[in-house]
Amino acid sequence: MVISRLKKIKKRKAQELADWRYGLLCKLKKSKRRASSKCKSYMTRGEDSVSLRATGGEEGASVPANSAVMKGLIPPREPDNVVLASKATTKGPIPSRKSYRVAKFDPATGKQLKARAPTQSYTTYFAGALIAEAEANKDIVAIHAAMRSRTGLNLFSVVSPTCCFDVGIAEQHAVTFAAVLASEVLIFSLATTFFSGALDCQVVHDVDLQRLPVRFAMDRASLVGADGPTHYGSFDVTFMACLPNMVVMASADEAELFHIVSTAASINDRPCVSCIRESCLATATLVEARGLRLTVADARFCKPLDHALIWGLAKSHEVLITVEEGSIAGFGSHVAQFMALDGLLDGNLKWRPLVLPDQYIEHGSPADQLAEAGLTPAHIAATVFNILGQTQEALEVIS
Repeated sequence: MVISRLKKIKKRKAQELADWRYGLLCKLKKSKRRASSKCKSYMTRGEDSVSLRATGGEEGASVPANSAVMKGLIPPREPDNVVLASKATTKGPIPSRKSYRVAKFDPATGKQLKARAPTQSYTTYFAGALIAEAEANKDIVAIHAAMRSRTGLNLFSVVSPTCCFDVGIAEQHAVTFAAVLASEVLIFSLATTFFSGALDCQVVHDVDLQRLPVRFAMDRASLVGADGPTHYGSFDVTFMACLPNMVVMASADEAELFHIVSTAASINDRPCVSCIRESCLATATLVEARGLRLTVADARFCKPLDHALIWGLAKSHEVLITVEEGSIAGFGSHVAQFMALDGLLDGNLKWRPLVLPDQYIEHGSPADQLAEAGLTPAHIAATVFNILGQTQEALEVIS
């Protein structure tokens, strides 16, 4: 449904997009000429002048092509000669053991062998939800840090090309840019993967302290499979939910994601964070097949925490388990803080928080990573049986 709508919109917007790109290209060319002129003037100023030569545009991944180009660039052995060489490269085309986004691949060609997903990705659904909001509100602006396609904003930019900004690999700038714009337009900021670099000065000082309504959409708020530990979003809830003015919410499925985006768009007096997570319905199936009744509660909000929901669950159940694909001090810690202060831990309630282990989990499939973290449905079910003293059932379900 989302893709078919985009195809219709793309035809209607094609000429408008082409005109906008042409205008932007003209501006960039002027900026490039001005920057080059200023650079040369600075480098040739005074007695310590230098000779500046520049080249670029060649394919950066081709060793033979670059060797030939570089040989032609070797200047005379004079200390005042400077050569600036830029190369065009594509991110991660040839996998290696330590490279970004390692999946199964053919060693001879480097082609990655990826399994076809049975449904569209959460990112695509997020893009559809954001497009729907943008069609109703022309003031919506989206910002990302060199992650257009990976955040779904390539789809959004088809509909609103002048309202989608790529700030390059500069997450700090993305957040401050969003803070400045937030007083006039409705901001969705997609600075996700390396978001921690923008936390202190940008998120705390420029956004949260001033209660600016910047909407942060964390499309990778947990383990991310082949991308590896550099791209985890497993700390997002932890370090965002501790900020006084921040609203932190998460969707359990695609339908709820649309509601989360709509809710974020309606919050105008403070910043908010939207994350993606999985549900525990598979765990319920395993437990109930062995004769136990299990309640699966969709918390939705880490902050503000749903006190009535937590209080009701604690009073009506013998065991309470919080599950999250996040680090310690996240959602489970907020639940524990509330229950401790409200006296809910003073009785017979057995409470356990299940979080990611205190270590970085390496590249692998999502299933393998969850198994290593001890957060598969079988692991969660085994925790339930162990708490109740049913060790035999725990062993059976985990095997």
